[in-house]
Amino acid sequence: MTKKTPQETRQKLINAALSLLVQADANHFTLDAIALEANVSKGGLLHHFPTKESLLKAIIEYSEQLWYERLAHEIEQEPEGVPGRWCRAYIRATFDSTQQDKDLNVAFAKLRNLYAELLVTLENKQWRTTSDDGLPAGRALMIQLTCDGIWFAEIAGAAPLSAQEIALVRSELERLT
Repeated sequence: MTKKTPQETRQKLINAALSLLVQADANHFTLDAIALEANVSKGGLLHHFPTKESLLKAIIEYSEQLWYERLAHEIEQEPEGVPGRWCRAYIRATFDSTQQDKDLNVAFAKLRNLYAELLVTLENKQWRTTSDDGLPAGRALMIQLTCDGIWFAEIAGAAPLSAQEIALVRSELERLT
């Protein structure tokens, strides 16, 4: 049997925590349940994440990493020097969600009632555009804030938009780029 590296074990625990959140009620989000789901001893879990809050922080950091990788990939699809490049990439990264993105949203939605500070942490992140996108700064910011608003509404459990409404919003945002 091959021994896992500390980073592999940490990722296994993060994935188990996310899986547990997607499959079960947030009230069952316990360290014991996470260790069992990951097939790691509770002592092993506590070695990597001494508190539930440290695990939550790692989940947020993992989510951010995935987001930035996805956004970077979308930016690479845009020709350099074309105005609106960053905004178009941000729109695609927001609207073309993967199952992993949907699972993260489910996890955040379930955690928001138990750990209100989770949303505060996410809201304090600076994912703001810069005026070097070639679009007027106010338009670029409006596009980003609309994308962010759709995401925050989803994890906050606000009234969801229909698929047709989402398509209309996306089309309009793309037109603005």
